[in-house]
Amino acid sequence: MRIVNNKKFVTLNELAAHLNLKKSEERFFYGVPELACAWADTRAKHYQATGKQVKEDVHYVTGDTPAEHLLSLEGCELIEKYATVDAHNVPVITDGAAELFH
Repeated sequence: MRIVNNKKFVTLNELAAHLNLKKSEERFFYGVPELACAWADTRAKHYQATGKQVKEDVHYVTGDTPAEHLLSLEGCELIEKYATVDAHNVPVITDGAAELFH
């Protein structure tokens, strides 16, 4: 977790680990690759829907490498709104992601 301007951001690994605590079967587990795909899908669909890019320091911050993004609560909300992976929605907020940001 990283705090930037009093806003919390979590890694995809932290997000997956937290969400998987509530899953009873491994086949329902979140993986980092799936969350990365969901974030990429979210960015594209958000742009298609709004004509705007997701915002650094609002929806995400760049991690230790340029390819690593840490997500905010707002970024997770966008995933829930826009993302599909393997034709399934990605209900990260419904599954408990908001708890990480309190």
